[in-house]
Amino acid sequence: MKRKLKKNCKPFVLVSLILASLVYGGIPDWFKSHQHAKYPSSRFIIGVGSGNTRETAIGHARADIVNQIEVKISSITEIRDYEKDTEAGTVMQSSISSIIKSEAEEVLPGIQIVEVKKSKDTFYALAVLDKVKYTEKLYGEIEKLSGEIDNLKKSAFNLMRKGKFGLAIAEFDTIFDMIPDIIIRNNTYSAITGNVLPQAGKYSPGQISSELKELLGNVSLRILNPTGWKAVLGNNLSPPLSVRAIFTTNNEETGLEGVPLTLEYESGEIAEKNTTDPNGFCSFDFVIVPTGNDNKTGKVRVKFEVDKLSELITDYLKGVYVEYSYTVETPIKSFSIHITDAGGSQYPNFEQYLKQRLSEFGLEVSRTSSYIIEGRVMVTADKEIKTPLAKMVYVELTIDLEIQNKANGSIVSTTKVKTSGLGKSYHDAIKTAIKNIDIDRLELAKFIGKVFR
Repeated sequence: MKRKLKKNCKPFVLVSLILASLVYGGIPDWFKSHQHAKYPSSRFIIGVGSGNTRETAIGHARADIVNQIEVKISSITEIRDYEKDTEAGTVMQSSISSIIKSEAEEVLPGIQIVEVKKSKDTFYALAVLDKVKYTEKLYGEIEKLSGEIDNLKKSAFNLMRKGKFGLAIAEFDTIFDMIPDIIIRNNTYSAITGNVLPQAGKYSPGQISSELKELLGNVSLRILNPTGWKAVLGNNLSPPLSVRAIFTTNNEETGLEGVPLTLEYESGEIAEKNTTDPNGFCSFDFVIVPTGNDNKTGKVRVKFEVDKLSELITDYLKGVYVEYSYTVETPIKSFSIHITDAGGSQYPNFEQYLKQRLSEFGLEVSRTSSYIIEGRVMVTADKEIKTPLAKMVYVELTIDLEIQNKANGSIVSTTKVKTSGLGKSYHDAIKTAIKNIDIDRLELAKFIGKVFR
């Protein structure tokens, strides 16, 4: 019985072998195993592909090698923290990601198609990449990029020593544009060889950021005016505030050209902007107003106008500034106030507003003052506005303000105030417009300050 069963099995086994040979016999072993005796994995990367045409199979075999390299580069790039977690690294992460695929595709010229076979209606292609030859090419490119970056760093330092601030920063901008290229080439080299080149750390975003930070650490600002200066309210500082941007190295100072600077009051209000000359100097002719709680002292700050600087350096320079303090003088201590319209109606709310604003400058309101602030309120526009709920009235006002010397009637200062308001009636709209008045602090200081000249 056993012999009969064994005998009957032979045809079945034979049929199975025939079927297997029909299905797999035409497919090259290297396609199934991804290996080839002539091309050991220690020296070559093997790619295989198939398709209905010879060209399709070759394209798939090439793409197989590209995909393998792309996966390896991506893996190494994700493992290394320095590509991401640095001050500049996050800026270029998208650049690195986009370069990975193009870098992997650069192996295409080095890929050889060493065998193509056809079985039935399918073509099979075998592609190989010589790792030694390709990594030698990569190493040469890395060395070239390294040399270019080193030269740019030296150039940036020398330009800074010559006072060419903008050109020096531009060199670092170029360096950061090159970093993704050298990172991906380093990572490609590592992916193929398993070895890490020293350039992997030397030219990382973190390392370059540290070198840029060290360079900018030698940049400073200096105020040249004497301290404790007394200045009159509403007038410009005289002489103007003189500031110099400086690069210091080996105890040698160089003025930096073309540095954008901003002068702001202690409150953060911007007073003036300027740019340093070829020797690093610039001046600020700002209006004197008190900034201290005592209404008698003021302070301004000069800092880099970071909005005009490269994003790479804003974090390093936004905390660099110098301050200048002064004492505010007001030779006249009080004013009278009288605000009316063409019909002689007075505006006590506006008068109270002016009184409060004068107190910000340490000034008082007194009927016995030698100077009076006269104001004339005029309606320059009015119209009815229909709304779903009711009719409203809109008005626009212009208020002519002037300061008169009571002794001789002379006008020593003038300004205009414009405002608008909406109300249920004409009268309500005017009240709202008066309530909406907001005179700029510097403009008010200039208006008052003309009396002190």
